[in-house]
Amino acid sequence: MRIDPLSKAALRLVLAEVKRQGDAVEDVLRSAGLDPAALELAAGVSRDAALSVWRCAAAATSDPFFGLNVATYADLDILGFSTLASHDDLGQALTKIVGADEAFELDQVGEHAAVCRRLDTSAPGPAMLAEWTLATTLRVMREATGRRLEATTVRFAHAEPRFAAHRRELRDTFGAAPEFDTSRDELGFETRHLALPLTRW
Repeated sequence: MRIDPLSKAALRLVLAEVKRQGDAVEDVLRSAGLDPAALELAAGVSRDAALSVWRCAAAATSDPFFGLNVATYADLDILGFSTLASHDDLGQALTKIVGADEAFELDQVGEHAAVCRRLDTSAPGPAMLAEWTLATTLRVMREATGRRLEATTVRFAHAEPRFAAHRRELRDTFGAAPEFDTSRDELGFETRHLALPLTRW
């Protein structure tokens, strides 16, 4: 159970969004240099191949908000979130999620908490991966608690999007105006939310 945009489970969500938007999954995979049966194999695909799937999928759909839409329409159970059922509250669930990936951490300072993603500066990915990651995290928090939680801060390491429509879409998704060109990707929220009981999974 990981919120990893390059995992095989996440790529299944990417291809599901391609199909939802009416484009051919097989064409996307071929454009990415993969056999259409590749994601059915037991082994995962390489990091470069996974990045290529994301890029080819976004190009095929011509969707400027592709990462956000993958997060919005995804079947979260594909990522394995049913395993959260054994936890009592959101804090325990987030601790398990961030513990599954060394790139993540859960920070708490007073009334502010944040899920943070440390950057791989040696091989940074496209902005839509960071947007998917934080949007998926917030959606998990909302669905797990049955509440429309909103972020208090949203920070992205990538540059500010060129178009105002993209910036508005990010603000509408998170409930807070994002900052850009920061040192890490971060989804901030009120610490008190960590004590919310889980109502799903």
